[in-house]
Amino acid sequence: MAPFIETVPVTNLPNSMPEGFTGISLKGNDDFGNRPETQVIRWADHSYWMFEFADNRATAVVAYNWSGKLVKKWNMRNIRYIWDVKLNLAEQTVTFWGQGNEQETLPLKELCLSVHQDEGLTKGIC
Repeated sequence: MAPFIETVPVTNLPNSMPEGFTGISLKGNDDFGNRPETQVIRWADHSYWMFEFADNRATAVVAYNWSGKLVKKWNMRNIRYIWDVKLNLAEQTVTFWGQGNEQETLPLKELCLSVHQDEGLTKGIC
């Protein structure tokens, strides 16, 4: 199954947000207005959410399995307050845009998790 991006209401944020994070995101480049929706990457049985460190230093991508259990977290290095996410399946990358129009691109293989990896039923999808 190829990854895709879904826009969901911010009220759907996972209940187990990692400690030290907030769910803040921008409406657009440098627009801190209240955003009713956010983008989530869906890939196989995982959902990938973007959360801000509460101390305002950066963003993290956090993966949850199908049952809502936090599986893995990736700290972004150069970006805060993500307002747009784009997948490029031809190049196998995902690009995140944040405050000040900063962007960070990751290879999809860095975000790839095996199906049911956390339950010992590993099935590769990457």
